[in-house]
Amino acid sequence: MSKTMNNQDFEQQLQAHATELAKGIKSEADLNTLTQKLVKMTVEAALSAELEEHLGYSKHDSGNSRNGSFRFLLPTLLPDREIFCKLATCLVPT
Repeated sequence: MSKTMNNQDFEQQLQAHATELAKGIKSEADLNTLTQKLVKMTVEAALSAELEEHLGYSKHDSGNSRNGSFRFLLPTLLPDREIFCKLATCLVPT
């Protein structure tokens, strides 16, 4: 969360996004798909931010220095998923 955004603003924005996304949910499968995509996007964003903080530069600032990939198991409230990460982008197998 941004240092300038307070918790109430954050929750209001999150609620607005959740309300909008909920309009497209028609079945349990839709809810599961949305949940998986939100988890994937959140993990990718967190890993990217962590990597930028650790390296001291963003993804496209330093040429070809971020090559490589790895796999890890992400324990969550959902069934544990193996995630494949390459160049700060993670793929969750379905």
